[in-house]
Amino acid sequence: MNINLIINEIKRNPEIKTCKTLLKNEIESESKVNDFEDVLTLLESEDEYVRIFAAMYMAHEYNKLEENRESIQEKLIVLSNDWSKKFIRYGLIPSFETILSKEDFKFISYIREKITDPEFPALPRIYLEVYSKVLAKKNNREEIIAFLDSAENYIESNNLDTQQGLISAINNLGKKNVTLLQKYFIDWINRKNINTFYVIRKVFELKFGELVESGFRKSCEDKMNEYEEQRIRLISEKFSSDESKVDVTYQEIIVSTMLHFINSPMLPFNWGANPYRGCLHACEYCYGRTSHEFMGHTKDEFERFIYVKINADKALEKQIIVPKWRNSRNKLINLGTVTDPYQKIDEHYEITRKILETLYKHKNPVTITTKSDLVIRDIDILKKLGSLTDVVFSIPSLNQTFLDKIEKRAARIEDRLKAIEYLKKAGITVGVLMIPIFPYINDSENEMENIIRTLADYKVDYVIPDILNLRGDSKFKIKQFIKEYYPDLTEAYNDLYVRGEDNLYVDKVYQKKIFDYLMKDVLKKYGLNDYSKMIKGKW
Repeated sequence: MNINLIINEIKRNPEIKTCKTLLKNEIESESKVNDFEDVLTLLESEDEYVRIFAAMYMAHEYNKLEENRESIQEKLIVLSNDWSKKFIRYGLIPSFETILSKEDFKFISYIREKITDPEFPALPRIYLEVYSKVLAKKNNREEIIAFLDSAENYIESNNLDTQQGLISAINNLGKKNVTLLQKYFIDWINRKNINTFYVIRKVFELKFGELVESGFRKSCEDKMNEYEEQRIRLISEKFSSDESKVDVTYQEIIVSTMLHFINSPMLPFNWGANPYRGCLHACEYCYGRTSHEFMGHTKDEFERFIYVKINADKALEKQIIVPKWRNSRNKLINLGTVTDPYQKIDEHYEITRKILETLYKHKNPVTITTKSDLVIRDIDILKKLGSLTDVVFSIPSLNQTFLDKIEKRAARIEDRLKAIEYLKKAGITVGVLMIPIFPYINDSENEMENIIRTLADYKVDYVIPDILNLRGDSKFKIKQFIKEYYPDLTEAYNDLYVRGEDNLYVDKVYQKKIFDYLMKDVLKKYGLNDYSKMIKGKW
């Protein structure tokens, strides 16, 4: 095999057609003893088309390379982690299909053994998609049943690749096996698992769904809806706040992505991730309420109907393992941009912990924003993250009576301070958002210095203050809040918030007075203005 000739030809014409032509030429030429070693060399190439050719050749000559079969099998498994979607589609998947169609049961057993290995997250999808196509062509009922029985191991998986593999596999087998698959559907639905429901619903949207009788499909939907309602009711009853006197509904959902871009020069990060949509804390000044409208809810349902992203860690991992992300220096993620990642429901799901474990696995920096003392549950993983993380508490006041008005269901102030103490003893960087400062309510010099002095006593690393801004629709909720609790300040607020139109800001004289006192005086006095301790966005 002339490696240089192959590489140069592909460089001139980087196309699948070129790979196929070169493969045909190699097959027609006489094989050499070192062909397999040459193929391994080509598989190390950075050029995805060179790797596609090598995978094609390895699969086509699989029978001839008998003494190298174990090595080929091991290599194919490792290649399932390849970064190139083009290589997976045009090189690896056809290679798997070629070899699996040769009925090499040792290879099938080897794949099934490796599927459970977390080192190869994409392998289940490749196996399920490819082998189901092979079985569909053969249409051997016993082999199809054995395959579907083995799918029992994956039907509850929250791995997005595995789910997509199952969806494709069922659709591939569906045309000639509708009755058989319907029996499996009934068994799978009785598992009462949301991941299973997701797979079945997605299959119904494909061609297979057209082959199923409408009555059977409706009975499946009714059963899944019934189980979901039961589960939602149990979880909601357990995690609704007794103090709030408000019913809270939790709904489990599966997401395909987790990251959203944040274009703000004022923030040290450009990426946010939220384990939940909606937040129990019911903060009066929250800017995230409008995000609930995308789900068909009113803004007031933000704290009463909360979506739980049960596969958040897997969806996030898919986004941060791609080369474009890995090679970027701008990888800092803020966990909790429009929800608290440690709200009460996380006691049950531990989604935030799973996300942190994923970020630690890939050594990705993360800054966590919270009002909850539940964060101390994850001290062990935070210590492992070390310089890759900091925890930022929101503490606008030490006055619990005031906090009960503006943050109805957040952790009590003594619990937040105790959590800070635990984190600092563990060597974790802790910042505080002294936000928002409500004009004429918690803006006295005595109160602001008392907060900062207390935070210094708890060895906080830095404090970021800001004045209440009336952004978008939140300004109506704030004005309603002022009218209800501080009616004497209604006119003063109207006079103070004179800058802006949709977003309202305090006048510059008041702003300068507050920031001069905080930034030039009291924060400096207590050493809490050293923002070099903050985790930065560029890595």
